[in-house]
Amino acid sequence: MNNSVSKITKEMNNLKNINCKKALLEGAKIIVGDARLIVPVVTGYLRDSIHSEETDNGAEVRVDADYASFVEFGTYKMRAHPFIRPAVDINKSKIENKMKEIIEKEVKEKI
Repeated sequence: MNNSVSKITKEMNNLKNINCKKALLEGAKIIVGDARLIVPVVTGYLRDSIHSEETDNGAEVRVDADYASFVEFGTYKMRAHPFIRPAVDINKSKIENKMKEIIEKEVKEKI
């Protein structure tokens, strides 16, 4: 019995080293892909400024165009043309499944 407890403890310690950033980054990439399809395009600068990147806490979707929030949320002179929120909403289950797949793979490799 002591041997099996030792084995379980070792496996649990291995799980502490799972890096979830890869799963989060893959989820962010899914959002970026659809946001680029949804965003209104005039010059292409806004579309091309949408990207994902790894951060200390995981990953994030970034839009570098200064006027992105005006397009997403609108102004008192311009109606909103959301592209990030719809990309998230459309892909919730796809993102969850992709992240689950990546984390499950990491867990299997660690145990």
